[in-house]
Amino acid sequence: MEQPSVPPRTLPDALLAEGVAWITTSAIAERVGIRPDQLPDSLERSRAAGRMRSITKGARLVVPPEYLGWVAPPPEHYVDAWMRHLGHAYYAGLLTAAARHDLAHHAAQVFHVVTSARLRDRTIGRSKIAFVDAKHCRDRQTVRATVPTGQLVVSSLAVTLLDLVSHPDRSGRPSNVASIAALALEDGRLDGDALEANVATYRVPVV
Repeated sequence: MEQPSVPPRTLPDALLAEGVAWITTSAIAERVGIRPDQLPDSLERSRAAGRMRSITKGARLVVPPEYLGWVAPPPEHYVDAWMRHLGHAYYAGLLTAAARHDLAHHAAQVFHVVTSARLRDRTIGRSKIAFVDAKHCRDRQTVRATVPTGQLVVSSLAVTLLDLVSHPDRSGRPSNVASIAALALEDGRLDGDALEANVATYRVPVV
């Protein structure tokens, strides 16, 4: 059964009520009952109000009212949908992943995305997103974390430690990496077998 069209001005709230935080422009056009080329004019009011943002071609980010002051919700709300939209393998890694594994002493100032694609770092709203190119990222162990809008792919603890060693400049310097590894060891979570299972995709000096 065909869904009734939604007025453009109420579209952000209608989408959020359904738990939709990311939507393609073709899906928006279908929702409001217009052609895709008419979208910019139809969504002007929502855009001006800060309720919908375009951060990549062919899709829009829905901004909940509580994040209007931030201009955009936190990256964990939309990175998974963004990367799937672009068709890139990815995982949240480095200090972002360390925080997810309760191993970071401080909140990460940058949201790190490890991906098989070469993407430029971005600042979206209050958040800085840094992309780390890793051609073997699809072959590394990951876990799925629950976030308010669904799920986020995160590097396993072993892969997180290997990545931190690989990129000390992005990880708060070697002393911070050592502190994180020591905390994992103290907690009994430094698994030698898991490290060994992932070393094939890293350079020998890192291992």
